[in-house]
This record gives sequence, C-alpha cells and structure tokens, in this order.
Amino acid sequence: LPVVDREFRMHAPPAVPFVRSPLPWLGHGIAFGKDADALLQRLRARHGDAFTLLLGGKRMTFLLNPHDAPAFFKQSKTLVAGPISKEISGKAFGIDWSQYAVDVHEVQVPFDKSMRKSVIGPMTLHMQEKAAARLQALGRSHWQSGELFRFVAKLVFDAGGEAMLGDGLFDDPALFEEVLHFDKQFPLLVSGLPRQIFFRRAERFLQKLSLQLQSPRPGQAPVMDTRFDTLKDVTSVREIGRNNAGLFWATQANTVVMAFYAVFFILRDAQARRQILAELDAVAGSVQQQPTLTLDQLDQLEKLDACLDEVLRLKTSPMPIRVATQPVTLPLYSGREIGRAHV
Repeated sequence: LPVVDREFRMHAPPAVPFVRSPLPWLGHGIAFGKDADALLQRLRARHGDAFTLLLGGKRMTFLLNPHDAPAFFKQSKTLVAGPISKEISGKAFGIDWSQYAVDVHEVQVPFDKSMRKSVIGPMTLHMQEKAAARLQALGRSHWQSGELFRFVAKLVFDAGGEAMLGDGLFDDPALFEEVLHFDKQFPLLVSGLPRQIFFRRAERFLQKLSLQLQSPRPGQAPVMDTRFDTLKDVTSVREIGRNNAGLFWATQANTVVMAFYAVFFILRDAQARRQILAELDAVAGSVQQQPTLTLDQLDQLEKLDACLDEVLRLKTSPMPIRVATQPVTLPLYSGREIGRAHV
C-alpha cells in the first residue's frame, strides 16, 4: 500500500526507515521495475512492514502488513487516487490529461457504472465462446509443447480482449508478443524514465494499438459503447485511442496472472482437480460436448469459485497507490503511527 510523497514529506520515525539507494533520482526504481515483489519482500525482511523508498524522484512509503489496510482506506478524503492515476496513465500510456474537458474520475465513473451484471453476463458468455473456439481449433492440430503461462495468457488476451474490445483485435499474431513485452516493461514505464529513449518498442506498440482503438469496433461489448459515448465529447480521437489502450492493459494484466495460477494449482493438486471436474460434470454434463456454460451453471460451481478465491489470496499483489493531499497521521496495526506534515 504505497503513499506517494508529493506535496508533503515523510517525517519518518526510526521504526519507518527511509531506505537509501546509491542511485540519485531513480533510487530503487530499476529494481522495483524488474521485480517489485522480490524487492519489497527483501526490504521487508530487513526493515519491517513499513518503509520509505525513492522511486523516480518520489518518496513512497510502503505498508506491507495487511492489517494496516483498514486505516489506509479509511483516509479516503486525505489519501486520494486521482492525481496518481493521472500521473501513472500519462507515464505508461502517454495519456495527456490536459487534453480532456473533464477529470479522470468523470471518465471512469460512467464506465464503472455500466459494468452491471446484466452487461457483464453476456460479455462473459461471449468470452467463453471465443475461448472455446480457440481451444477446439488447437484440439484438431498435432500435439505441441510450450509454457503454461504463455498458453493461458494467449487464450485470455485473445478471448477476453476481443469479447470487450471487438472482433479481429488479435488477427496480427505479433501483437501478443508486444503485449507481453509491454506488460514486462510497465513497472519501469511508471518510474518516469524517458519514454523515447528507454521504451521505443513499447511506444511503437502503444501507437499501433491506440490506432486500432480510436473508434468503435465490430463486436465490441456494450460497456465500450458507453465509453466511446463518454470520451468523444471530452477529448480528441488520439486520446480516445490512448485511453482505451490503457483500459485494455488494466482489464487483462491481472486476469492473466489469476487465470494462470488457477490452472497451475488445479493441475498440480490431483484431489482438487478430481473434485472440480466432478462438479463440472454434475452441473453441466460433459464439458467436451458443451464447452460453454450458462450464467446459472457458472454460479453453481462452488468448488471452482473457492479455488479462485484462494488463488486471489495467495498470488495476487494489489498495490493501491494514494497521494496525501493534506497533513494526515496514519495509525498502524503495530501501534506505531506514520505522521505527515506540510512543507
């Protein structure tokens, strides 16, 4: 749970140390970009659950004890997401918020409100159909070997991306490789390194994807209709493409990790696999004969749902970032406090 030190500086007590780096300005930015989880766990072992790092010219305080989350989220009026969301989207996707007639919140709220179950349900079925078609096509070819992560990622990117953003998005097979490269570069992108020097390949990919997402596509989900209706009245065509490229990454990146670990753990655990397959047979009969499930059938897969919840607990690494807009004292679960004072 990082808090960005922009208008306020951290007057850290000894128990919440500032971890120095030999690199000026960048600080721990390169190590964070290469493997954020490994860096944070290594520093946690040395400095405890709370510490401050320099990342791309900014001091960020990380809270790694999950018991600190309630106090963190309770400060919703003083620790806000809007400014940092604009900054990250600008660094990662080249979005220029000065070209918008409204703030980032007013762009996102209509989209969030449109994500109702009545809309998500048909999009879920659409994604199933696309995934089933791709799996059936693979089944008719010869046996192949490869990485499980790449297999799952390709299936999720293709089926999920087209179910939301429209047909034909992945007709270019090279696009998948560019998506993987961009995703790997994302932490370094948001660190603030110059885009045109360090991220030329990522920038070329963004330009190509943005051009494809500047206007509505055949077969896109209704939520995208709402998004285009919102964006066309508040910004330029170029910005619409960049904004939708950011949406594409946001909706797919965590989904791929979740899907991979769910498949990995279920394949590895023979008992869980037997029970989940038995549940599928009981709810839907032979999945070979019926490769897609209705929404009611999906709701009945309680064992599979429990497995997904456990994967979320074990392997997802949410990192909500907030900026302090005024002085605030944050009490920690350990009994310590993090105090912030106006410069």
